[in-house]
Amino acid sequence: MQQIWIVGNGLIIISSIICMSYLYQFDWRNPKSRWPLLSVLIIGITILITGLQFIFPEILSLFRRNYQGLMAGEWWRMITPLFVQPQGWMQCFSNAFFLLAFVPLAERLYGKGLLALYFIPGIAGQIVNYLWSPDGGGSSTAAFGVMGGLFVYIIRHRSLVPRFYISIAIAALCAAAVLGFFRDGHGPALLVGACVATILRTQLPGLKK
Repeated sequence: MQQIWIVGNGLIIISSIICMSYLYQFDWRNPKSRWPLLSVLIIGITILITGLQFIFPEILSLFRRNYQGLMAGEWWRMITPLFVQPQGWMQCFSNAFFLLAFVPLAERLYGKGLLALYFIPGIAGQIVNYLWSPDGGGSSTAAFGVMGGLFVYIIRHRSLVPRFYISIAIAALCAAAVLGFFRDGHGPALLVGACVATILRTQLPGLKK
């Protein structure tokens, strides 16, 4: 189980970095490109709340997943776990990397669709984690949803993208399905992100070969 978790997540993360490196070959001087304001807001709010959790531990207690609290009517616990990192500094650093690396790129590709690509998979990941790991939190489910969006972008523009990147994207989607089978919330979140991405309009269609 642990080995599958490590291999599955590792494959997805490495695949995301490779695809991200290719997609960042866009000409950012394109006049249609916008400064990624939504990304700045998402990342800024997450960093702020995560930082405050170390100063005021009650924030972590109030925001993290808590099944009993959710059943008692604390509905905000469906979304607030995305803004805290209960596992400490290692989770903070890894999730910060995911957000900084993938979220601004996703906004370049999907525009305002980033909000759907981030929060719908993020909340979906929290829902399954309430079943599989009811006490926790973290922004990784939302980040994996964004990764799913990057893979779908590669596949949607497959006529312009080298086969190598298409194969990587497909392999990562398959790995996400395996993670879901083994009760890892990252898998369903990524697949939901992929589904959301299929109905979003994309920007900057001109990929460099």
